[in-house]
Amino acid sequence: MDTNFYLYVFTGVTVAVVVLSTVRTLFMFYNCIMASHNLHNTMFHAIIRTPILFFDTNPVGRILNRFSKDMGQLDEQLPWQFVEFVQYTLLTVGVVIIVGVVNPWVFIPVVPLLLIFLYLRQYFLATSRDVKRLEATSLDGGLVGLTVSYSIIMTVFFQWTVRLSTEVETMMTSAERVLEYTKLDPEVEPETKVDPPAGWPQHGSIALQNASFSYSKGGPEVLKDLTETIAAQEKVGIVGRTGAGKSSLMHMLLRMAEIEGSIRIDGVDISTIGLFDLRSQISVIPQDPVLFSGTPRKNLDPFDQYTDSELWSALEQVQLKPVVRELSMALEAELAECGTNFSVGQRQLVCLARALLRRTKILIIDEATANVDPRTDELIQQVIRSRFEYCTVLTIAHRLNTVIDSGRIMVIADGRIAEFGEPYQLLESGGSGQFGRLVAELGATEAARMRSIARQCFHRKHAEPETMDTRL
Repeated sequence: MDTNFYLYVFTGVTVAVVVLSTVRTLFMFYNCIMASHNLHNTMFHAIIRTPILFFDTNPVGRILNRFSKDMGQLDEQLPWQFVEFVQYTLLTVGVVIIVGVVNPWVFIPVVPLLLIFLYLRQYFLATSRDVKRLEATSLDGGLVGLTVSYSIIMTVFFQWTVRLSTEVETMMTSAERVLEYTKLDPEVEPETKVDPPAGWPQHGSIALQNASFSYSKGGPEVLKDLTETIAAQEKVGIVGRTGAGKSSLMHMLLRMAEIEGSIRIDGVDISTIGLFDLRSQISVIPQDPVLFSGTPRKNLDPFDQYTDSELWSALEQVQLKPVVRELSMALEAELAECGTNFSVGQRQLVCLARALLRRTKILIIDEATANVDPRTDELIQQVIRSRFEYCTVLTIAHRLNTVIDSGRIMVIADGRIAEFGEPYQLLESGGSGQFGRLVAELGATEAARMRSIARQCFHRKHAEPETMDTRL
């Protein structure tokens, strides 16, 4: 009867150990994975809210390393090491208690033994000799064997506990690095209590008043004291030498960092409204087009705001409809990573289709044709002229031929507006102006062709009112 009782107790304890071990493992791993998940999301939200200066001062590889290597350690290695560390710590405590109950004299070498393993592991053999001396203690045979065997196990547990604690502490460096990015200073709030008027902007006029821009507080000003007005629906080409501040003008309009002075769009000071309200009303076609992993539909319409007919219409206007139709599932086809199954020119056209769908009143083209072939360049220019006729278009360009037919040319030099006027008038200044020198550097043949195009555009633009008057 007593034997059966102990068998039941042993069986019950065994089942309890299995159940509790399973629950422990699930609990630990669930909490570790959830903690890792929350850290990843917090870091991601902090990264996308940080000012652009952070990306200028930190290489992309360093940032990706936090999301790959560090998060990988938090996901895969740290939970195992932490579970084993806790397990061996509890086992060590349990063994010490058992041995201490059997022979209280064991507590005497336990404390120095622990210190030795923590600080001077090389003295392990010396401490093991102290444990061996416990064999001489006058105890019952069975208790002596228990004490000796558990004392030997205790030294092993001490070793593994110290080793695992070191590894856990080392891996916590990854958590520290991730937490560092979760505390990045954010941009200003994406939304404010001040809402722009309904339907803003209705026209797209831009007024700069003593506007200056730097990427950090107290940093050097990359744009200085800009004061000009761009009329609604005007087509402005922005040119200048490398580093003059052309792209910084786009960053200033998007408030990638806070500005000094005033910028008004349709009379609304952009510093008084939220970043979401501002940036959602400006379309940008960057030099390096960005496509996301997923379908053409999600790349064109990530928030499901448009119908299929509107999507196909936008693709048709940029001459991508046949290309998308040839995909296995058309709008639902899976694109390769970064859209590499499209050429650079086709990715630019997808970005242009996005802008067509959004129907914003301001379009900024940041050297979008610098990396495309002349045919795609001409197609992009044609779409911009025909489909964005009622938008204010700012074209940042290295190729002067892409902006020579613009309404006006803004020349940026050393962070200031050096010239601003119609291309033909700037070229007629005798070549002494900044724009004239940029054109002259193209060579005599190309410069003559550019002057001819500028002259034709000028006469065509200014001849239209005279024709209308004669007809009246």
